[in-house]
Amino acid sequence: MHRRPVYETAADRESEKDFARWLAAKYFPSCHVEKLSMAYRVDFAVYSTHDGVRPRYLRCFVEYKDRSRKFAWADFEREGVYRISLNKLAHAALLCERADVPFYLAVKVKDGTYIARLTPARMATLDVCHDGRKDRRVRCPDTGEMIFDPADMEPMIEVPVSLFEKAR
Repeated sequence: MHRRPVYETAADRESEKDFARWLAAKYFPSCHVEKLSMAYRVDFAVYSTHDGVRPRYLRCFVEYKDRSRKFAWADFEREGVYRISLNKLAHAALLCERADVPFYLAVKVKDGTYIARLTPARMATLDVCHDGRKDRRVRCPDTGEMIFDPADMEPMIEVPVSLFEKAR
């Protein structure tokens, strides 16, 4: 069985930590932002705290995408949408529906961080296309040649840029 490469780097994890600290300070000052395991398929859960320290009640789920090495927000504005994996958003919708909390999609680009608040009902109205990243290569197990990672091409949800607001 072919295992998918893990592309996340130490710099990516540090960027996530910085984002989590900023998110808690700006939007959820009395809350705890918890990094979730990969099994959840979203990056963070935000919990209110009953004593200022320990997590208590779930407030929302958050996915963070750092695209600041390659993109400015104008790149997504030209397309009119930001694309994200249908698989990721489907899992986010299930989690949010079950817990009755919203989902926040945060995208860091060269010129800022943009956030969209999405409910399961709103996610269900978004268009789906076939697209994905075309910047990562893997070695083909059959031929040995370097090819685009086929797992990067998949059904994608198109989130209109009009749903995002600049957060920082």
